[in-house]
Amino acid sequence: MLRQSLRLFDGLAMVVGIMIGSGIFRTPGLVARQLGRPWLTFVAWLLGGVLAFAGALCFAELATRHPKAGGKYVYAREAFGRRIGFVVGWCEGFAMYPAAIAALGVVTGEFIGRLAGWPHGVSKWIGVAAVALLVAINMTGVTSGRWVQNVATSAKVLALSAVVVMAFAAGHGEGWHGTLAGAPTGLALFGALAIAFQSVIWSYYGYGDAAKIAEEVVDPGRTLPRVFLFGIAIATGLYLLLNAAFLHVLPFNRLATSVLVAGDVAATIFGPHGNLAITVLALLVVLASLNGNIFVTPRVIFGLAREGTGPARARRGERGRDAVRGDVVGGRGGGDARRDGHVRAAVGDGDRAGADSGQCGVRGAVSAAGPPARRPVSRAALPRRTGGAHSGVLGAARGNGDDAAGTRGDRAGGAGRGVGAELARDSSG
Repeated sequence: MLRQSLRLFDGLAMVVGIMIGSGIFRTPGLVARQLGRPWLTFVAWLLGGVLAFAGALCFAELATRHPKAGGKYVYAREAFGRRIGFVVGWCEGFAMYPAAIAALGVVTGEFIGRLAGWPHGVSKWIGVAAVALLVAINMTGVTSGRWVQNVATSAKVLALSAVVVMAFAAGHGEGWHGTLAGAPTGLALFGALAIAFQSVIWSYYGYGDAAKIAEEVVDPGRTLPRVFLFGIAIATGLYLLLNAAFLHVLPFNRLATSVLVAGDVAATIFGPHGNLAITVLALLVVLASLNGNIFVTPRVIFGLAREGTGPARARRGERGRDAVRGDVVGGRGGGDARRDGHVRAAVGDGDRAGADSGQCGVRGAVSAAGPPARRPVSRAALPRRTGGAHSGVLGAARGNGDDAAGTRGDRAGGAGRGVGAELARDSSG
């Protein structure tokens, strides 16, 4: 089991950092163009938050019930079996998320190159270097990876909040009035809302990635639901405030025709420096998403490796803790167990072996001599085993330690009667 070191703020940084991406810079214009009315844009974004909240409730329940590294891979495996889990895990760990990381790396390189004034051909190598740097930081440990995520997400939220404040201070509310020519009405309005809703849902995507770190969260039963629900609340609030800020600065017809709404707002507020401001803001937004994806994706590969369906080297970081944990458990319960071969088998095969042995001994005894008289048994005399293993030890002890005879007593009457006779004499005497 991985060490639990992530707390509420760390989880919120993952949810908000991954979910709030560059989509908020472009999507408001698409939604406004589809719906044609300012108030309907708020309806679309609010409905998106409600739907995301419902999805977060589902993920909170699943992550609390199965707090294991891997997220959706774990749930697919538990629901549909190892084969489906294998497909989901490999698609996420080796295809979807690496592709998303590569795309975010390219965008990061473009923004850094634009700020530095470097040629376009250099941008892709800057993106490769940025991804390599963040991967190296995360490979040094969970602490460094979450520190980068916390800083990047905090900077992102503060920058977006500053945009909202400055927009309300500089704007005059031009976008709150007016309707586009040809705006849908009647039944066509529901079709337009459905089309616009696709872009909105895409902007809310990403909150489920917090489930991948469920195994490392402190007190997952309390922390994980808060991570999902508070994260959705923060993202929804920011989206609504940003849309209100955009409408407060830009006329609605200009907002609806804008390809990059945030860029036009920045140009209106900051003038000639608007391009620089929006580039810095976009870089902060993308960096938080990039590091968040780099942080959570290896958890899927680790979960696959632990179940034997992924590269074995991917679980190398857990072996030391597993060995120590195994030594502690063995030393705590194995002192008396090593004296008896039956107990050794129960410990080796787990609780199921102990339960089978205990049932065999009891069935053989009952079939031969009937139910014996009850006699108090001292718990101190028994090895410290629980569950089925304890039953196996008790059955073997009352059968004079003859595990083979106890097992054959269930299938053959002779050996069973011998064990039952000894148990009856032991109970009566």
